Amino acid sequence: MKRLLALCATLLASTSAMSASQSEFRFSGEIQADQLRSTAFILPVVTGYVQFLDLDPGLRLEFAAPREDGDEAVTQVRLLQEDDGYYKILHEARITGSSEVERSFTYRVCGSEVTFFAPAPTKTPACSGS
Repeated sequence: MKRLLALCATLLASTSAMSASQSEFRFSGEIQADQLRSTAFILPVVTGYVQFLDLDPGLRLEFAAPREDGDEAVTQVRLLQEDDGYYKILHEARITGSSEVERSFTYRVCGSEVTFFAPAPTKTPACSGS
């Protein structure tokens, strides 16, 4: 819980200076990867910006907000995995809607299988064999 609160505080502080006159798109959810502890996140991203959330082991979430807000605004989320200094795209999703719509989702990574749940379920099913 302390890890989540520290992460949220850091991310909120980094976007607060940029967001005085810009819309923010809000992303929330969690990622579960094999036997690792799940990581929850709440992340505002200012219009026209991209933010990253680095996770263990070598996983990264990328959140991209469009340059303009509106009912047809499209945000993008990508799950990436580090591979010899590059990042391989494991999954990407586009979510349409204004900045008033919270983007809620969960990733479950079981070995090489990636499952995307949107909106985020109350309880994410565990990997089989867990």
